[in-house]
Parts: sequence; C-alpha cells; structure tokens
Amino acid sequence: MSESKNKEQSLNVEQNKNNLMKRNSLIENNKIAEWANDVLIVEMDKFVFVRTMVIFLSCFFFLGNSLNIYLYLFIGITAWMLVLRLIRWWVKRWLLYLWEFCYFGIVGFIIYLFFFPTSKEFYITTFVYSSGNMALAAIIFNNAAQFTSTDHISSAWLHGAPFITSYAIRWMHYIYSEESIKRLDFKLLSQKDMEISNDQIPMLFIVYPLAFWAIWLLYYLFFFYLCCHSQIENNKASGLEDFKKFKHLKPIFGSLESGTRWKYLLMHFVMYVVGIPLAILSYKYFIAHTIYIVIVLLYLFYNAGKQQDSFINKKVRERLQAEGLLINENAC
Repeated sequence: MSESKNKEQSLNVEQNKNNLMKRNSLIENNKIAEWANDVLIVEMDKFVFVRTMVIFLSCFFFLGNSLNIYLYLFIGITAWMLVLRLIRWWVKRWLLYLWEFCYFGIVGFIIYLFFFPTSKEFYITTFVYSSGNMALAAIIFNNAAQFTSTDHISSAWLHGAPFITSYAIRWMHYIYSEESIKRLDFKLLSQKDMEISNDQIPMLFIVYPLAFWAIWLLYYLFFFYLCCHSQIENNKASGLEDFKKFKHLKPIFGSLESGTRWKYLLMHFVMYVVGIPLAILSYKYFIAHTIYIVIVLLYLFYNAGKQQDSFINKKVRERLQAEGLLINENAC
C-alpha cells in the first residue's frame, strides 16, 4: 500500500517538475536567467525579512522626523523595488504585469517630485490616484505586508507607499516644523498654494486625473493589447488572467471569460472613479485622511497575518502527513 503511494507521489513530483520547466523554459535557454533564478532570487528571498525590517524602520523613522530624507528614501526604495520586480518577473515570465496602472502611477509620482514639484495640477492628480484607486487596489487585490515574501512586500509597497507619501506632503505643515520644511530639497507647494475652492474641484479632482488615466489607457492599449497580443493569447500571467479568477465580480460584470479585455478596463475605470470622492474627502480633511490611511495599513498587516497563519498551518499539515507516511512505511 505504501509502495503504491510512494509511486503516486513520485509521479506527482515528476509532473510538477515538468510543468515548472515548461512554464520557465527561459531558465533552460538563458544562462543569465538561470543564474538569476538559482542564485540571485534565492539570495533575494533569503534576506527578505531583514531587508523589509530595515526599509520599514528607516522609512517610518524619517517619515516622522524628516520629510526630506523620507522622500529620497521613497524614490530610492521604489526604484530598487522596481528593479527587483523586473528581474523576478522576467525570470518567471510575468512581465505583462508591468503594464498595469500602479507602475504607471508610481513612476508618475516620482516624475512629479523631480520635475514638477510646484505644479498644483500634477500634485493633485498624483494625490487622487494615490489616495484613490491605488489605495483601494491594495484591498481589492488582497495585498499583504508580508515581511517574509519579496513579491508580497513589493506589491504592498507599490500600492501603499504613494498613499503614505501623498499624505505626508499634503499635511506636512501639520506634521513637521517650519524649519524642517525649509530644509526640503524638493520645492513643494506651500500650504497656501495647496488650498482649493469648491469651484476648482471639478477641474483639479476630475478632469486632470481622468486625463492622466486616459493617457495610461492609450499606453496600455498600444503596448499591452497590440504589441503583446500573442503573449496574451498564449495565456501568459497578467492582470487579465487574474481578473478571470475574481468570482466576486461576476454579479457586476457577468461572465469574466467573455469580453474579458474590455470588462477588465471597465473595472479599472470604475475603481478610478470610485476613488475620486475618497481623494477629495482625504484632501480636505486631515482626520478623514488619517483614518483612511490607518484602515489601509491595518488591512495590509491583518492580511499578512492571515496569510502567514495559513502558510504555517499548511506546513504543519504537510509535516504530519509526511510523518504518517513514514510510520506506514515502517509498519510495512
């Protein structure tokens, strides 16, 4: 009996290996990809907890003490995260994810900081999507601040860090001393310049942000749907494939297997529009913005705890099953 189970297990392991090799054939044909997979990514994952703790403690220390240093950290860590993600996803053949709005948005945020820090229109546009659809995406797409996973912590950073940064900039005159603000290398808007009237809301919070989303849409349609058409047809990992698995969206969009591309873009648009009132509320009221950011952060850490608990339980079950098989083998 145990011999047949062992044979079955061996067949399953062999099948999994074959599936993995088929999915990651790039590793077989490219020495650099093989090295990245076998050495770089292994080392990357080995030190992920230490790396994440250093990032977490450094960012929150300087976030509370020096906006200037925090902004440099935000830019540097984001660039680092994007490079790590590019390497991992190149090896895994998940590069189609890089066309999603969150990457477009976070790069737009960095461009704003470097080149247009005094532009009220650009700042509020970054504020709208950082506090709107990108913050909501952290919840909708089940992000988790999982300190032991490179992929999870990268996703949490890419969706959560712009939200935190936009909060720090919007309320810097509440949080930091005037002397600290004067030492900023980034010539950000003053508190007076940030003030808005109700008449300005339609243009600043609706027209400009939707124009920014439309630019992403054109970029997405061209590069993703046209240039990457063959990869999409071959069912490569992408946001489209993940969208089909969102069963809770079926009551809204119907079958996710038909018209997937346009329903996926419609979901993005709905998320963007729903996020605009939240952004307006956050921009106008410090308390509302603070409560909102606390809720998102609590979700990221709560979800990380759930995933960690699930992972530990899975490992315990596997260990118990393995010990049970060992006992059966000895009994035979």
